[in-house]
Amino acid sequence: MGQKGSKSENSTKTTSSSSNLGISSSSSSSSSSISYNNNTSTSSSINSSQLNNSKTRSATVSSLPTFNPSKIDQLFASYEDNEEKGAIGPDGIMKLCSDLNIDPENIAILIFAWHLQAQRMGYFSKTEFTNGLLKIQVDSIASLKEKMKTFENDISDANKFKEFYKFAFIFSKPPESKVLELQTSIGLLQLLLNKSKYNHVQNFVDFLLQQTTYKALNLDQWLNFLEFSSTVNKDLSNYDEDGAWSVILDEYVQWFKQNVNEQNAGAQNY
Repeated sequence: MGQKGSKSENSTKTTSSSSNLGISSSSSSSSSSISYNNNTSTSSSINSSQLNNSKTRSATVSSLPTFNPSKIDQLFASYEDNEEKGAIGPDGIMKLCSDLNIDPENIAILIFAWHLQAQRMGYFSKTEFTNGLLKIQVDSIASLKEKMKTFENDISDANKFKEFYKFAFIFSKPPESKVLELQTSIGLLQLLLNKSKYNHVQNFVDFLLQQTTYKALNLDQWLNFLEFSSTVNKDLSNYDEDGAWSVILDEYVQWFKQNVNEQNAGAQNY
């Protein structure tokens, strides 16, 4: 984060078995014989049950699809761009989304790009696609569909989410630029940050839409807002005016006090 006063906007029994092998002196040989025969029958039953269970497990395992890395090349080829060889372009990604029955704007596509560590919006290189699918053990549309059901779990950890959040900014901006255009930033904030979990998302979006100073956000501002929205109470009661926040967040706080607080006060008086 940029420091106050020099804020940069570019930026987790032992089982002890007692074996009753001793036969009491009052036991008859007939009793012993019956006991032995019953134990044998039980043992045979257990062994038979274990064998059947083992066969069932083996049948289940053998019925599961086997990951086949060689199929990744075939999968890539079905989406490869006709003009830019060695890459899947916008048309290929749209076809991929269609085959997956998923909206291109769905966050799962962005998580997929993060797993691939894709470098350019709208494109997946063959190296990115191959290495990414190897990492997540996917070799077909069917297996990718199944994997995507768990994608949001992949970013449930706070550190993983921060990594993903940072990736989303870098991936979405033009390669030669250090900033992300304002409307794109707003769309991403609304896509990535759950309003019930992260404070200030909608209010910050409203602020961005009303202010006229900023036309884009830089990475420092982008990461600062994630921390701000994760740690500062919705009513700003724990906001530290001397904290090391980006200037844009100080300006947002002033806007909040003038607009949101006044609106809340007016609603209470009404």
